[in-house]
Amino acid sequence: MLRERLRPWPAYADWLADQGKVIEIDLWRYRRVALGYIIGLVDVPAIPVNFDGFEAIAAKDAVHYRKAGETDIAFTDRGQHISVWNSLDDEALLAALRLAATKWPTFEVVGDEEFKRLCVRLAAQHGLPLGNAELQPALEAERIALGLPSPAPEERVDPDDEPDGLDM
Repeated sequence: MLRERLRPWPAYADWLADQGKVIEIDLWRYRRVALGYIIGLVDVPAIPVNFDGFEAIAAKDAVHYRKAGETDIAFTDRGQHISVWNSLDDEALLAALRLAATKWPTFEVVGDEEFKRLCVRLAAQHGLPLGNAELQPALEAERIALGLPSPAPEERVDPDDEPDGLDM
């Protein structure tokens, strides 16, 4: 009688799906893999873009990118976010960050501390606009350590501002 009255708890991934938490599902599913996300402020359709050393593979609602000559997917553009499958690969992460910079005026990164640390280093080296407020001090420290100038105040991006448009 209790089995009829009380349903069993759903699996965690199923519960997340019912909540509409797409990113959290991947984080749970791939929790033993170095996985990171780059999240834009607006949904921009995934369109194949050519990068030196990477090839784009168009899928139904996404574009997968892999290093030329390799079979493993390095990162996937899903419109509003980019999933970085091996978030500790500098070359793949830099390509994903550059793709994000072409799609959005600013973006945020989500992942473990090592992923965020690599994003800060690459963003500082290549002048990419990270929008995470908590990473701004580390980004500024990295720029100083590299001897790079800070962006002018008018160039700094306020993550609370809505983007006007998209330059691609």
